[in-house]
Amino acid sequence: MKTKKISKVDVEVNLNSYDFKSYEKYKKEAIRVNKEIMNEFKKNNSVDVVFRGKPFLSPTFIETAFVPILKEYDYEYIKDHLVLTNISPTAFENVKERLMFESENKNKVPKSEKMMNFEFSRQRNKKFNEIDWNTVIG
Repeated sequence: MKTKKISKVDVEVNLNSYDFKSYEKYKKEAIRVNKEIMNEFKKNNSVDVVFRGKPFLSPTFIETAFVPILKEYDYEYIKDHLVLTNISPTAFENVKERLMFESENKNKVPKSEKMMNFEFSRQRNKKFNEIDWNTVIG
């Protein structure tokens, strides 16, 4: 039986100040983490993302680093191939819940799009000069 290779990705995501330079570094780190995970997943390797210090994982970091993986891999694959090390239980739950949420809603039409489609179809049935322009979305 062939064992999976585990690749290690070191991550520094501390955001101690709110200046632009720190934010840009944080954003670039999220993009780097995503690329490294995707590269290893393409080789069918598992990935151990090792956080340094006490990581602050904002929703934006989670959205940039982890959510795009769902475009190519399902939640079960990610769960079996991704390890998060040195992360607080709260941050771990935030990543897990976001991935589960995005996975469950992957094929659903967002509510905003449903409303837009409803409004457009409703408007299509009226004559152009009868449209109440205050109700048109977009």
